[in-house]
Amino acid sequence: MSHPIKRTKCCVKPDELVTLIKTHYWHKTKSIKFKTADGSEVSYRTYSFKAKLKDCDVPIKFVVIFGKWNKDDDYNYHILITNNLRASAKMVITSYLLRWGIEQCFRELKDTFYFDHYQLRHIAKIERYWNLVRLSSRRSLSRRMDSCLLDQTKLVLV
Repeated sequence: MSHPIKRTKCCVKPDELVTLIKTHYWHKTKSIKFKTADGSEVSYRTYSFKAKLKDCDVPIKFVVIFGKWNKDDDYNYHILITNNLRASAKMVITSYLLRWGIEQCFRELKDTFYFDHYQLRHIAKIERYWNLVRLSSRRSLSRRMDSCLLDQTKLVLV
């Protein structure tokens, strides 16, 4: 990044980067709107730029998002990095949000079904294992949905 005060290219820490953007580049930030899962619309201020990491020759694109993802989020900003230099900030954020759902799915597979405890090398064994995981996850989901329905009927009957 080109430092606005030093007028040179330099490495900066994330907190310093956010401060520099807020004080010197805020007029270049863009507002991006998204629809949430419940149908409401949220807006984020973003700033994106191309740069290189220290000791890396591959140019990358940084997207800085100002604001919290949700009320439980502890951070006031998020920095996403991509090697797709032509991607818009909205495209980078959308890809990240899709990936986050996949990450959550893998975490549940690891924590609930101990998916990370198996090392399979043959395709037939891998397919058998995946089928078992699918069956058990469907059963688990079915039980959770049944318990939710029971809880709701209790509330209605009382």
